[in-house]
Amino acid sequence: MLKNISSLIYCLVFWMALPAFCMADSSPQIVLLSKELNESLIYLLSYADHSWQTPVDFNPHRIENVVDFVLAPKADTVRYQPDKIRGTPSAFIEAKISVSLRHILNLAYNPHVPSVLTSPSSIRMAQWRQINGRPQPLPELKNMLDNLQTPVILSGIEYMENTPDTFSGAYYDYELDRTIILYRQADRTTFISIAAQKGISNVGKKGIILGADQNWDFLYTGQPGTNLTGLNWAKTYMYDSFSVTVYCETDAKDPMVKIALFKWVRAGWADINLVRTDNIYSGLERFIQSYKQILESPNLTDVAALERTCGHIEQLPTDRLRQMTRAYFKNLAFHYAGTSDSASQRIDSVL
Repeated sequence: MLKNISSLIYCLVFWMALPAFCMADSSPQIVLLSKELNESLIYLLSYADHSWQTPVDFNPHRIENVVDFVLAPKADTVRYQPDKIRGTPSAFIEAKISVSLRHILNLAYNPHVPSVLTSPSSIRMAQWRQINGRPQPLPELKNMLDNLQTPVILSGIEYMENTPDTFSGAYYDYELDRTIILYRQADRTTFISIAAQKGISNVGKKGIILGADQNWDFLYTGQPGTNLTGLNWAKTYMYDSFSVTVYCETDAKDPMVKIALFKWVRAGWADINLVRTDNIYSGLERFIQSYKQILESPNLTDVAALERTCGHIEQLPTDRLRQMTRAYFKNLAFHYAGTSDSASQRIDSVL
């Protein structure tokens, strides 16, 4: 036990010092969001986190400052940061995606296309378990764009399992209270996704990132713990997470959407938070790079064909799926053979 405590202290000191050392000469300017902007984010979060009182009616004017902030130009040397929520650290990131909002809804929020397809760096599996109080799939939001007279608000529960993080290698599964809002104001369509974690996650399990992270080659061991030296035994959890994701059309005639993510995460071991703003920001960067790459891919413009492919895979018998999975792992082992990852051993360990 004493050895474990000593290892924990060493790793915590090392972990806390390393980011500051690495960014000493290139740290961006941190700018805190205004009190009014933070209050508007709390207003949005109240639609998912029931510890706040959910407003009876959605008021688009209440979040005009959020939309204005998202659309405003920003310097590359500045990193904006929301207030903490109940001691939970936060980060913010934004990007421009050169597709229409209709295409984003049709691909990333399609009930017939798994979320992992557009978020392979961040999501292993996601599933809506309930919407508006009933077990039902997400409706096809793209079909609501043509007659968007009043805001569309859908609330439910989503199950989430994420990919191994690049720091500890741990991955987690948990439930989210989730609300999506789609509305049009002044000829501009805005889509907002809001999430708040329901309770503490299940214990973190050891994941393995094979090769470069952007290859999206992940292994899931099912074994509790981390890949951190001296802390492989630690039982870690995600204690809290909140997010507000805002999609704003920059021009109804031009296929361009500005996406902004406000994120809060608290996770660690023995109720000690090991997450810092830099960690959250790195996770957002990891997500947005692959998300943008996939949404803008010219190979994914025919979403109907993609739906048919996903439907075909879903209907395959279990034996056939196992056969395909074995072939996939065999190819992975061959691809990474001779690398420092010792892929063959690692893959054998999870089969």
